[in-house]
Amino acid sequence: MDINELLIEEIRQNECLFNLASSDYKNVYKKMEIWEAVAQSVNMSADACRKRWKGLRDTYKKRKRSELLASGSGAPNPSKKWKYMELLSFLDDYADSRPTVGNIEPEILFEDLADCSTSTIVDADASVPSLNQRKETKKKADAEVTSVFKDVMQECSDAIKELTSVTNPPEKVRNTTSLLFESLANRISEAKLPQADVCNIECKVAAVVYDELKKAGLQ
Repeated sequence: MDINELLIEEIRQNECLFNLASSDYKNVYKKMEIWEAVAQSVNMSADACRKRWKGLRDTYKKRKRSELLASGSGAPNPSKKWKYMELLSFLDDYADSRPTVGNIEPEILFEDLADCSTSTIVDADASVPSLNQRKETKKKADAEVTSVFKDVMQECSDAIKELTSVTNPPEKVRNTTSLLFESLANRISEAKLPQADVCNIECKVAAVVYDELKKAGLQ
């Protein structure tokens, strides 16, 4: 078995990593533990496993759509079948739909936002893009991450304001929390990190905030 086959089999045994209906799909910390276990099994980092899985899953969906379109139009299916199609066919048994942004849970938003910056199509048949094409793709990806991130963080901000307005009166002076976040923001800005890295950092911070609010019974 090659590395992709090993990874697919490990993930197939952990439904919460791909099935939106799983009771543990939104359990961020449990999924982090599972990803670490998967990474150890295939001798890769958890981030590398997530990125490779995202690419495999996206390629499967792309190939599956092509087959369905060819079948519906009466056109012949591609003669060369992707080697992982059968291995990934278990995904057909699970719904591939997500709620709208207005109703979505924060954990899913953060995961999807992270996916925006790590998604890679794994397709052995695809031609190697030129340098200009890669630059243009990166610009589009960065723009997508920025747009989605702004929407996500606006919802986070609105939700936190609503929660704090109920439990605490408005503060006339800046507290230590405000000063801490301002200091962190300045430090990140000074580091001049790529936009995708900045988004990942901010998403992780926001995820921690939501988790603590939930533990405190405020969510």
